[in-house]
Amino acid sequence: MTWVAADVLTWRPEHGYRLWHDRAVFHFLTDPADRAAYRDLATATVTPGGFLIIATFAAGGPTHCSGLPVMRYGPNRAGRRVRTRLTTIATTDEHHQTPWDTMHHFIWLVLQRVTGPST
Repeated sequence: MTWVAADVLTWRPEHGYRLWHDRAVFHFLTDPADRAAYRDLATATVTPGGFLIIATFAAGGPTHCSGLPVMRYGPNRAGRRVRTRLTTIATTDEHHQTPWDTMHHFIWLVLQRVTGPST
């Protein structure tokens, strides 16, 4: 297994990966150009047949996190943002209790890179 810590907007991977797991990045991308760069990088980096797993704030989630503004999504809206050459395998909701005793509403998306034409 290889763990990568990098700026997702400037990182250029040397090879593809079968799994991309994002637990807390996508919702911080509030600029449409940044979301498009993320989508393009993720879909180019995940190998055909591989998976992209994203957890992001749900529509009813907080408007800010760690003092920064965030985007909030329903499962269909989030999936549309990253669904180039990817197909949705599963979505689920999570209500996460923080150490500060607040609840944050997340959605999880599991997408798989298709091997044929773009979807």
